[in-house]
Amino acid sequence: MAKFFNQKVKKGRRKTKSNNNKVLLISIIAVVAVIIIGVLISVFFRNNHDDAIVKIRDVIAIEVNNENVDKNLFFEQLENVKEKDIKITYKNVDFSEIGTYDVVIKIYGKKYNSKIQIVDTEVPELVTKDVKINVGESYKASDFVKSCQDNSNKECIIDFYDLSLDQNGEKIDYRNYTKEGSYEILIVGSDASGNKTSPMKATLTIGKTSEVKPITCKYGNSEYDTTNILAVNVTKEGCALDLNLYNDENVLAPVNELIKSENEKIQKELSKINLGVKNIHVNSETTTVLNTTGKGVVGYTLKFTVSIEKNNNEEVIEEYYININGGREFITNKYFLSVSSFQL
Repeated sequence: MAKFFNQKVKKGRRKTKSNNNKVLLISIIAVVAVIIIGVLISVFFRNNHDDAIVKIRDVIAIEVNNENVDKNLFFEQLENVKEKDIKITYKNVDFSEIGTYDVVIKIYGKKYNSKIQIVDTEVPELVTKDVKINVGESYKASDFVKSCQDNSNKECIIDFYDLSLDQNGEKIDYRNYTKEGSYEILIVGSDASGNKTSPMKATLTIGKTSEVKPITCKYGNSEYDTTNILAVNVTKEGCALDLNLYNDENVLAPVNELIKSENEKIQKELSKINLGVKNIHVNSETTTVLNTTGKGVVGYTLKFTVSIEKNNNEEVIEEYYININGGREFITNKYFLSVSSFQL
């Protein structure tokens, strides 16, 4: 009896150990299952991209014939989205023609609508040449052009500069020289979008002589303090303009054209940048530059200041002068704007 009892007791112990092993195994399986379920849930929610934040701009502006569009321009806000997952359809866009086109953007199965505006804000590149003719022969503005190239790949429009004044403030007509001699000519090139170059000089020689007749400068020569950055030079043949004409409408015409075109360009450039503000202020300041004798007007400086309203404070983000070639000379350039500009 004692032997039998002992055997039963031993069998009971082996059964308890076996149960413990089963419990341990079940626990391990349960833990692994919980981990797998957690991973699957995480992957599921991640694949749904619920954390993606997408805010689309209504329209962006791109220069004509530029097909390398930065995808980021279309977004006011973009978070938790990989660039490779952004699909943009340009099938209805003609990058060679000015206009506004519809664009479809797909991100993680969702469709968004935007527009792309093809613009031309760049001036042509004009190179002039001198012209010689005989007395009695005619000439035209295009005769003075060596080359003119525009980003639209279309022909430039060539004209005589029509805002030139002599030292007395009288308009100069470059089309009507007939007498023997050499004359300074100013030529401008423009494109179909109205972008115009600065006046480019050339020399017209009529007859055999190349001698330039001496000119008396009534109001002094064109020398001035070169620390001033001239945007517009109103001197003619080395002579300054009558001081009394500094505020004359005709004298200021090229300055006002430059202000208008630069305002248009800066607004278009800033529209491509996500500033996160509604109000952008563009201010211009014109200063008259006199010659070294102080008796005549040489030209004008033109300073632009661009500011934004942010957190109830006004912040200057761009500040620069326009130089005589139409370029920008920056004091502040927070958003790395182009140094080139409209030229008139």
